[in-house]
Amino acid sequence: MMRSRLQTFACWCLLLSAAVSAATAAAGRMKGQVADSAGNPLGDVAITVKAVDFDYEKSTATKKNGKFSLTVTDASRTYLIRMEKPGYKPVEEPFKFDPSTVMDVSWVLLTVDEVSEQAEQLQALEATDKATKAYNEGAVAYNAGDSDAAIGHFRAAVEANPEFDLAYAALARLYLETEQWSDARGAAEGFLAVKPDDPVGLQMLYDSVWGAGDTEQANQVLEQLLALDSGPAVAARIFNQAVAATKNHDYALAERGFSRALEVNPELYQALLPLAQIFFAGEKWQAAIDKAEAYLEHDPGNARANVVRFMSYEELGDSASAEAAFTEIKSNSPEAAAELFLRDGTNFYNNGAVAEATKAVETSMALDPSNPQVYYQLGLCYASSGKNSEAKAKLQKFLELAPDHPEAASVRDMLSYLN
Repeated sequence: MMRSRLQTFACWCLLLSAAVSAATAAAGRMKGQVADSAGNPLGDVAITVKAVDFDYEKSTATKKNGKFSLTVTDASRTYLIRMEKPGYKPVEEPFKFDPSTVMDVSWVLLTVDEVSEQAEQLQALEATDKATKAYNEGAVAYNAGDSDAAIGHFRAAVEANPEFDLAYAALARLYLETEQWSDARGAAEGFLAVKPDDPVGLQMLYDSVWGAGDTEQANQVLEQLLALDSGPAVAARIFNQAVAATKNHDYALAERGFSRALEVNPELYQALLPLAQIFFAGEKWQAAIDKAEAYLEHDPGNARANVVRFMSYEELGDSASAEAAFTEIKSNSPEAAAELFLRDGTNFYNNGAVAEATKAVETSMALDPSNPQVYYQLGLCYASSGKNSEAKAKLQKFLELAPDHPEAASVRDMLSYLN
């Protein structure tokens, strides 16, 4: 009898403990809103909250504005919240309440069609995963300086996905960098097959055919490019090709390129100075002066432009204008101009044009008589012209100014010979 009473008492205590626990558990509260993928509120969305580890379930629905509110008795437990509406994919996920606050939450429901579209996009992404992986490996190889490996990876990318325009572009640029003109053209054409008439693709195609020496084809591509984009970028590309022609000593092509760049972009004044130099070299003195003066409007006091203008006036026999140009040189940039005259004089001398060399170096000395190198070069010019006494005077001046110069020993030998 005593045992029965004890058992009854124990059960009563357990029930009392559970009742006290339930009474003291904190409630969980939420307010929220449900919308579609465009952000529009969804009404009549059925919302069910179900406890995971005990028997508890509660339901509600959103209003026309998509909003709802919901309370559970015990915020310490984990719940599953499910939202569903005809025509939309249901959402079900675990949810944990915060007993210290009213939680403000929101959900988005996708239509069945949107979910299907996402699945198709995912399948397409998986289909191109091989191409994407190869492209990324190519980028890593390129950044590491391994162009050959990068080309291999980018080729694998376009083989896996023939519509991969970025991989074609990467290939074209790599081939252009390595001057593989034919392959660059093929990659550029692959890019254009995916994105017809795209200015980027046409620029790459232009660079490839120009690099291959196909001037006629380059001009045709350039006309296509200018029809789409006649802006500064195209002019800059023409300018750069003219610079390359200058380095290859193709001055006729360079002249056409700089002139065309200016036609496309009249603001590209940087093309004026190389044109002035080309005209001077071609003995087109007035044209050289015109371009040099036009350049000086943008870069006043530029030493090279002033030198071209001064020398052109001298060649024309316009002493007054030459003197005015020389005065401007002396007031703006005498040291820089002196260096240019010395450089030109040295080049003339090395090419056997002693008279031109002498004239240029003498001009350099008039601008900067403190430079020992001027006296050395002028001594060589005079000696080559048979003016031994003048040569000795200049070489002695050189030794006076630079007794420890690397050429000092050879100058002393030369003076012994001249004596």
